[in-house]
Parts: sequence; structure tokens; C-alpha cells
Amino acid sequence: YLAGSDAGNYAISSGSYLEIGNYIVDQLAIAGTMANSSTVYGDTLSFGAVTFSNVVAGDDVQVNLQGLANSAAEGDLAVANASNNFDVGTYVVQLNSLHGADAANYARRPNGAGTDYYITGSHEITPKPLNLTARDLRLAYDGSAYYGGNGVEFAGFVAGETQTVLNGDLTYAGSSQGAVKTGKYQITPTGYGVANGNYNLI
Repeated sequence: YLAGSDAGNYAISSGSYLEIGNYIVDQLAIAGTMANSSTVYGDTLSFGAVTFSNVVAGDDVQVNLQGLANSAAEGDLAVANASNNFDVGTYVVQLNSLHGADAANYARRPNGAGTDYYITGSHEITPKPLNLTARDLRLAYDGSAYYGGNGVEFAGFVAGETQTVLNGDLTYAGSSQGAVKTGKYQITPTGYGVANGNYNLI
């Protein structure tokens, strides 16, 4: 219908219509910061706290899940290795989703794939200490020079991994190599390396 002091001067004839407009409320691009964080290789991931800076007072918006990515781009999630761990390195942490009664009013990234997230942080995975100890060996004096070792013991591998993740070949050094006379000598294991840097041999 028509309203107003002069509405009586007008009539809506057959076939006429009024165009109805739309009132649209778009999502608010979430803003804030994410604290940087770090964990040791193989440990449970623990990310930095997220602080929102533009959530409307009284709104219930929370971080539901954070995930590692090789970059901040959507669809570029980092992939765990064969033992279900993430290799040593620095990763982007992104908001995988929001939750809370008012979460639908906020956007965590621009529309469209391949775009950056509004809030990201950095997560560093550091090498895990791996103890490498040479086994003791006791021999009777026979006048011959000694070379070699008696194998090694490892302590510190994450579940599902063994010395097969190491590269190089085990060799021995130390004062024991070439020793002839009676006494106590040092056997030093060497030769191993870690291609992906996930362990720090000590």
C-alpha cells in the first residue's frame, strides 16, 4: 500500500509493483593475534593463545581448532610424516574453524580458496634429543691393536621410529682405536646423521 499525506493522489494500477529492497548483514572479518609457539619433535602439538580484537561485546566466539600449514594459503595444510609427526621446521598456524553461539557472524578468512587467513601465527618444531651410547667391551690382552666397537644403544626415538630414520654408517673413534696395552679406553660412536633434522644426536 501507499502511505503519506499525499498518498490519496496516487493509485497502484493493475500490473504495477513496488520493488522490495534487501537488507544484508555480512560476516565481520575476525581480527586479532595468535601467540607464536613451539614443541619438540614427536610431542603433542600445543599452539599459542588467540586473542580477538574486534568481537562485539557480549558475543560468544571461540577458537575451535588450529592447524599447521606450510603457508597461510587455504588447501596448503602440512602433512605428517610416516610416524604421524610433523618434521622439524617452522609452520604457519591457521584457524581451522570458530565456534560459539555467535561464531557464524564472523569470517576467519576471505571468501574463495587460496586466500590468506585473517589471523595466523607461527609454530616451530624443534629437534628431539636422541642419546647414542656405545656398549662397553672387555677383552683380554693379546698384543693386538683394537679397532671397532660393540654396537650402540639408543634412547629417545618417538613411538614408531627406530634407527632406520638415521642416515650414514656407524663407525667408531676415540682412544680405543688402535689400543694395545692394558687399560681403560674410550669408544666413541660416530657416523650417524639425521637427514630431516628431527633428532639432535647427543
